[in-house]
Amino acid sequence: MQGKQTSSGRSWLRAAAFLTASLSAVCAAGEPPVLAVWARPADSQTTTLHYAAKQDGAWQPPQQLAVAAGLHLTPVIAADRQGAVWIVWTERKAEESLLRYALLRGGKTEIGRVIAAGPEKEQSYAPAIVIDPQDLPWIAWSKPADDQLADVYTSSWQDGGWTKPLRAHEPNETPDITPILGLRGGKDLWLSWFGISKDKDVYVRFTAELHEGAWRTMPQTAPAEAGKVFVAQRTQIEPFPAQAEGWVTGALFAGLKHEIQSVSEQFASFQTREIKK
Repeated sequence: MQGKQTSSGRSWLRAAAFLTASLSAVCAAGEPPVLAVWARPADSQTTTLHYAAKQDGAWQPPQQLAVAAGLHLTPVIAADRQGAVWIVWTERKAEESLLRYALLRGGKTEIGRVIAAGPEKEQSYAPAIVIDPQDLPWIAWSKPADDQLADVYTSSWQDGGWTKPLRAHEPNETPDITPILGLRGGKDLWLSWFGISKDKDVYVRFTAELHEGAWRTMPQTAPAEAGKVFVAQRTQIEPFPAQAEGWVTGALFAGLKHEIQSVSEQFASFQTREIKK
């Protein structure tokens, strides 16, 4: 699905072409540059998405992603070794919260839904993203199933589209929320999220690892009060560019050498504060 061009579409495409060409040149030499994406309020019902790259120690001028007017929230971002940029976010509508993606590659952009429209109202939120050793993005998010409490789902990009969402854990009667994706040792995918402890009836952080296409939940859990410490240890990322400070939400891509490549600092700190109450 191709994104519609705005009145400034041509200038945006030129900027996107410049950015992706620059990323391709840098990525060809190895580590992708640091990227940032954030949502900026336009009015009480609308936000716009902006992204920027850090090159030679300085943030480049931000670019606006050409998306239809709406309430776009909690974006995450990543770049592969070929310079393709992936942005995933939720679009809040009156009765739905849609999981959307944008792929910027070779001066072109593709924008669409991760989950195809169906009879049920989609309620996806809190996406995370990581680039795997095969240079493909994996995403995770929370979504209620059959009008029940939220579960954590994952999908990866295969053959030009997103795979069918896969629940990352066994069915349960507690909410599973706000996932984080990581790549241990540059090769092993892991997933972490908040859920309710079975024995203590309190929030804890679960972790699962990917084995032969299936997620296996590890027996160890981490206390919810350690959430901020967990995020701080896992996210060795740089501060947001000055243009993004004070806006609704944002995420940083720290490059493939980091275990967590993309996570929203503002959203992560918000979720841990809420859980502590």
